[in-house]
Parts: sequence; structure tokens; C-alpha cells
Amino acid sequence: MKNSLRHIGIVTKNIDSSIDFYKRFFKFKICVDQIEKGDFIEKILGINNLKVRTVKLKNEHFMIEFLDFGDHSITSKNSLTSIGCSHFALNVKNLEITYKDLIKNGVKFLSEPSLSKDKKALVCFMKDPNNEFYIELVEQINL
Repeated sequence: MKNSLRHIGIVTKNIDSSIDFYKRFFKFKICVDQIEKGDFIEKILGINNLKVRTVKLKNEHFMIEFLDFGDHSITSKNSLTSIGCSHFALNVKNLEITYKDLIKNGVKFLSEPSLSKDKKALVCFMKDPNNEFYIELVEQINL
């Protein structure tokens, strides 16, 4: 088996709005929506009496796993139940159109799309819908 990225796991305060956002703007589809509890999940996460909703969304190249730990969610860093992650990157086909569409829908960006130094990509960062971390949007430029 090759080493490869399986998914990015994100603990969120509002799992349903996160799901809606990625389905609507980035064409992700739900492939798993489940409540996990019992010996297995408690053992691998080291948390007793745990119940967590996990939702995996997938597009043709990438999978995101959202987790809702309910009362076990905490805001401190360096824990599997901590809220958020710093950022992840998504490839998009037309960043200018995507950017304009997201701006119209109230998404906050750090800047408009900018050409990388090597002129191989348009790039910008936006906040996720719950303002918990950043998403880097990248359009590869074919020279």
C-alpha cells in the first residue's frame, strides 16, 4: 500500500453548518454519517463514556471528516477533541469565480486571489463557515 493522505479530521462547534458549506460550495458528498460509541472508539481516543458523531464528506480527490464530541469538545490545543485545525488546502478549477461566489455569500477572506512567486498558482485564504480555521484555495496555472 502506498502512503497517502486519507482525510483531514476537524472537530467543529456546528457540524451541520460545516456539512452544508462544503456540500454547497465545493461539491462534497456525505459518504459516512454515524454515531460512534463503545469500546473501540473509547480505546483509540483514550476517552471513557464517549459518543461522537462523525461525518465524512468526499469529492473526487479529497475527504474531510467532521467530528462533534458534544460535551467532550474542548477549546485547548493539542487534544484530539480540540476545536479546529490551522488550515487545509483545496484545489479549485476557477479561483476568481469561486472567490466572487463565496464573497457574495458572506465568506471572509484574508485577501483576494494572488499569483504565487513562481507564477504556477493563484492562491488565497478564507475562513471556514464556523470561523474555526483557514482554508487555502489554490488554482494551478498551466504554463
